[in-house]
Amino acid sequence: MGLKKKSDKKAAAAYAEVGPYASLGIQFAVTILLFLAVGWWLDGELGTTPLFILLGTPLGAVAGFYKLYRTLMDLDEKRKEESR
Repeated sequence: MGLKKKSDKKAAAAYAEVGPYASLGIQFAVTILLFLAVGWWLDGELGTTPLFILLGTPLGAVAGFYKLYRTLMDLDEKRKEESR
């Protein structure tokens, strides 16, 4: 039974370490889709199809990359502080 508890603790530690990284892809995709949706809505309101969709999608990608970069840098800094 002691071996099982030790392996459970290792698995829990591995999941805790991977956890913050697991949602990054979803976060990136949601950022792009949010900017796309706002562009679609603006085009509908202003009658400028496809102007804001075409502006919103790359702007969402840039915002998503920036958020991804900031999150990874923050996680890396936190990991470095914990290893000291």
